[in-house]
Formats: sequence, structure tokens, C-alpha cells
Amino acid sequence: MLNDISLFVQIVRSGSLSKASKKLSIPANTLSRRLISLEKQLGTSLILRSTQSLRCTADGERLFEQCSTCIDSLNFSIDSLQSAISGVVGKVRVQVPSGFFDCPANDFFYKLLAIHQKLEVEIVVSDEEPDLVKDGIDLLLYFGELKRGTYIVRKLCGSTQGLFASAEYLSRNGVPEHPDDLSMHTCMHSTLKNYLSIHRVDGSDPHVIEMRTRFSSKSIPALTNAAEQGVGIALINTVCASVKGSSLVRVLPDYVSIGEPLIAAYSNHHALSNCARVVMDYLVVRIAELVKY
Repeated sequence: MLNDISLFVQIVRSGSLSKASKKLSIPANTLSRRLISLEKQLGTSLILRSTQSLRCTADGERLFEQCSTCIDSLNFSIDSLQSAISGVVGKVRVQVPSGFFDCPANDFFYKLLAIHQKLEVEIVVSDEEPDLVKDGIDLLLYFGELKRGTYIVRKLCGSTQGLFASAEYLSRNGVPEHPDDLSMHTCMHSTLKNYLSIHRVDGSDPHVIEMRTRFSSKSIPALTNAAEQGVGIALINTVCASVKGSSLVRVLPDYVSIGEPLIAAYSNHHALSNCARVVMDYLVVRIAELVKY
């Protein structure tokens, strides 16, 4: 059953049986037969499907949410064991966005290199969408949606941002008690837009706030430092802010802003190399651990 659950997870991520068939090099009718067998064993329907598209049932969504991370962790453990036996030898070229290393807990590549002594990783830092084949990028990490539609894409995690300020700034300017109060404050975020969209953590009570913006940066350390210096209230990734453990105070803690998700992508012209697959699997597990931080 475990192998069938692993196939189920890959089918859901691929978005259709035909795409999963190409990715896994398994005939679509075989995948369909394995899926039917799994549904019979569990006694419930998991996916409403056709050749070109699919949609999870409520039970299917529940199984995917509960099992996908476990499957990833198991696959990484198996890969690590096999790598320890056969060795991972080779080079992987990875492009990451400029803000990727801003989070203090971002030790992905260093721990990975410690595990695989013969693995080589070349990091390209850029916010521009590359041509993976032309630019020789094995694996792309990117915030947001890609304009090219010929890549295999996987969402790694969402991005939730919160409002933070120094105690000195709040003492001097007052503590906002409602989102509308932000219009009376200097706010800082990744762009110079003079408005901010926030809502409660459960997605309700949305607000679009007009505000004064005097400082902007895509760098989380730059926004954090400006907030610590009392420049204003900064919109910062909540995971990075909590990991950093700075002296900043969370403002309107019941409200968040949803940023662009972090995705991984690679060319569909050829399968990931063994080394690139090891990097991909490790990132999936480590990012899932960090998001739970």
C-alpha cells in the first residue's frame, strides 16, 4: 500500500494521469489501475479523474495533506542510504532568488554538502526567470509564478508576512489596534507601493490600507534592520522573523499578508539527474521542517 500511496502523491502533484505517466515513466493505465486498487483497499474514492485532469475528493485531500511530507521524508531517507552506499558524485547548478539566504535558519546547502561529500553545488543568485536549458540551470527556486509553461513546477511553501516594529517606535508613535490605524504610520515592505493588503490569519476581514512608504527592499535583513532602527513598521516573513528572534514587536498579530509562494522548477526536456534529485528531495524536507518552526 505504501508504494501506491507514493504514486497517489505523485499523481496529485502532477495534476493529471498523463503528466504523472511521463514524469514517472509508468503507463497511464497502470497508474489508473494502481489508484483504483488503493481506493478499494481504503474503501473510499480519492480522485475524480480523466486522462487530462483530476481533482481530489475530500478524503483524497486529507490523505495527500497527511502523507505527502511523510513520503518525501521517506524518499529522502532512502536516497541518503543509497547515496551512502553508492555515493552521490557530480555537480548541480541551482538558481535561487536574491532573498533566499535572508532567513537565518537557511542552512540547506551546507548541511547537504556535509552529508554528500562528493556533491558539488553551484548557486546562481537572481530574481530573473531564466531559460533553464539555455542557461544551464538544473534546478530553479523562484518566488511567484513562472511565465514559461514548459517546466515541471512544484510548490515548496507559501509565504506569510507579518507586521513588526521596534518598541521604541511604538512608544513614540503608538501601537496600531486596528488595520485602519496603519494609515497613520510609516510602513516598509518589498515595494514602494503606497498600499498594503492584509487579512486575519483565517483569511477573513480583508483590508487594503493606504499608507506612507519611505523605505522598501526585497532584503529581509534590510527591512528588519530599518525596523530595529525605528524607521517604521515593517512587513516581514513571519518564519524568518521568528527564527531570527530579534527584539522587534509583532504588530496586529492576528493579521497577515500573503506573499508569493516559493516554487521549484526544472526542465521537462529531461529528468533530473541523481544529484539534482538529491538536492530537490532535501529542499522539500528541510523547507517543510522550517515552515513548521
